[in-house]
Amino acid sequence: MPLPDAPPEALLGANVSVPAPLRYARLPERRDMAGPGEGLQISYPPNGAELDLGFASTGQESAKPQPLVVKLKGGAGPFSILVNGAPLPEKALRRQLIWQPEAPGFASVTILDAHGASARVTVLLR
Repeated sequence: MPLPDAPPEALLGANVSVPAPLRYARLPERRDMAGPGEGLQISYPPNGAELDLGFASTGQESAKPQPLVVKLKGGAGPFSILVNGAPLPEKALRRQLIWQPEAPGFASVTILDAHGASARVTVLLR
């Protein structure tokens, strides 16, 4: 059975004209696309972690919750950081990010490297 025609708003182009990170969908079955240890990874915190940064114990005005530390492996700097979909103002040159969250709750941290590779974790901050 032949496939239907592409919708009119679809962009058609040769595979080589598309940037490398956009050529393939990142599906669990396609983990073989990057060699082991080559791609950008967030090594800490693990996805789904619950982190006690001290929001519950900040009843005192002088007490401030701890910052969230994110550690990276692989990829090429500089790194762009998005927290809950909003970009942070500076690019990171180091493989360790320190971010001060404003409130407890879920936080989604996405890291983009200079070649367009990305890694993301979602954590619960307490």
